[in-house]
Amino acid sequence: MCDSTRNDTCECLENCKCPNDCKCKEKCECLEEKPVIGQNQAVADIIKNYRLLADSIVSQLNFGYNGHHPTAGVHREMIWKSMFEQMIPDKFSIAQGVFIIDSKDNISREVDLAIFDETYTPYIFRYGELKFIPIEAVAAVIECKSGNLKGKALENWANSIVQLRTGFGAIARLYGHVDSGISEKSVNDKDAEVEKPMTQTSTRPIRILCHMAKADSAHPAFDITVRAYERQLKIYENEDFRKLSKIYELLNHHEVGNKKIIAPFPDLPDISEYVVGRKGDKIEDEVSLISLMFKLNQILMLINNPIFFPHRAYVDMFKRGLKINSNERGDESGTTE
Repeated sequence: MCDSTRNDTCECLENCKCPNDCKCKEKCECLEEKPVIGQNQAVADIIKNYRLLADSIVSQLNFGYNGHHPTAGVHREMIWKSMFEQMIPDKFSIAQGVFIIDSKDNISREVDLAIFDETYTPYIFRYGELKFIPIEAVAAVIECKSGNLKGKALENWANSIVQLRTGFGAIARLYGHVDSGISEKSVNDKDAEVEKPMTQTSTRPIRILCHMAKADSAHPAFDITVRAYERQLKIYENEDFRKLSKIYELLNHHEVGNKKIIAPFPDLPDISEYVVGRKGDKIEDEVSLISLMFKLNQILMLINNPIFFPHRAYVDMFKRGLKINSNERGDESGTTE
């Protein structure tokens, strides 16, 4: 018999020299219709696979590997990284152990995982093993913790992200015209006149906390909290990060002073509608990994393309650094400018 994977013909019939009314086709097993998995069964199998995957992730994170804490921490970061890699589009990359910078000389604390888009920002500035990613490229920042969530450490970490600002004055060719970007005044001066409202002015990344602690609620300093505890993966959203219309404004108009520049957005559903589970008085039997995948990708689509990269703003930043560097060299040689 011929290759049974062929659908429309086979060697049996191609080599047949019988009259037109031969019985070869009836005898040929190659063209027999193969059984098809029912759609409901396929969906059920996919759900089962995601439950097993979530169990595996929690099991790996809880593996008794605490002999050397730094090694265990990096190991767990890699597990979280692998989880996110399986749910975000290929246009995004995930970097581990980086710092986020802006063109105004601000720098974040070390970020365990950063989801970034290199479409318009192909820059990862390096100093030895240290990596610095411009805020314009970053879609999400992820802090990974094993246990203790108390104290000010997480709040301080989140604040180091909040302080970062995307730059202005980006130049790009768009359909039908060349766009030279919006001015900082038009965005931040509440009395500035606006020619037309915009859907994106100053972006910020989604802040995600992944932890293994007992705390069973969203952390107030983070938009999304992912908890791996007692063989369960749970997802929590901050109260201000549930309505898609609000999320659109938070991510695309970060701390904008001139509200007139913000283009109104239609009333959009609550993020809770993206939960995969049976609804009652509370969500039951949730498939948390699928819920997180749909929620995260819907939110990423609200940002859509990253904001255009303000090359001149970063040129000016490096010029300032060059001046400092020159002054330091002058001091070392005993000369001044």
